[in-house]
Amino acid sequence: MKERSVRLLAVQCLALAGYLEAASAGPVKPEEPAPFVDPRPAAAPRPLILSRGEALNVIDEALYALAEQYALNDRLADAVAVLERVAKESPDEGARSITHYNLARIYEEKMNDPAKARAEYALVTGPWAASARGHVLMPLRRERRWAEAIAFLRESLVAATSPEDRAEAVRFITTLARESQDAALMESVLKSVPDLITYADAQAAAAARRKKIEEARRREAELRAAGMVRTPPGPPGPPTTAPRPEATDRRARLEADIRELERGGFPEEAERLREELRKLGKPDQF
Repeated sequence: MKERSVRLLAVQCLALAGYLEAASAGPVKPEEPAPFVDPRPAAAPRPLILSRGEALNVIDEALYALAEQYALNDRLADAVAVLERVAKESPDEGARSITHYNLARIYEEKMNDPAKARAEYALVTGPWAASARGHVLMPLRRERRWAEAIAFLRESLVAATSPEDRAEAVRFITTLARESQDAALMESVLKSVPDLITYADAQAAAAARRKKIEEARRREAELRAAGMVRTPPGPPGPPTTAPRPEATDRRARLEADIRELERGGFPEEAERLREELRKLGKPDQF
């Protein structure tokens, strides 16, 4: 009995000693979880796919493939050098124009250099000019930086190679000036228009525009005659008289203006012209 009491006392003393040791050591810290490691392999960088536009000749196509390969291996400076060669040496104006567009994309998306991107966008001509201008003008318009937007369009005028390109740039300049609602800026810009484009280019652009409208009307008439375009039935009532020729011409001009403004990134101005189109009694198709 005495032995049992001694053993019990020894156990109690050991337990007390362990408690005192733990208390002196402070609170027990929980184990930190192991850092999360994603078992999936890292995603490969998205390859650069250059826009081709019209068919390139065999030399330009080979240089484009080389530029894409350089970009895939993160050799952006080499890719830029190859494209600059195409922009400088190619005899194809369309290839030079689309190459400036691709250089702008690389500066903007891959190299984070908006100043160089803007300079390249200003050199784009032909069918890609509207898209290039939209890249620059849309953020400037949102931030109401009218002077910068107009300055960019003036830069693009230097690169314009056709009366249509020059007339379109001037039209956008005047549109921005009106949209700014700044009387001094509007007066300055509108006074400068005769210095930005010659009457010969303005007339040539207007003639080309009328030709496109006439071609669109002719194609629509052919499609209607072939039964491929159906005119929706109107509301019941007395037959309406045919529209006056000047009203038809006005509608056609408004429709062409709306398309150009939307391609160039001017939704507010396009909506204003839609209102004019509705007042002429034509259903809104844009």
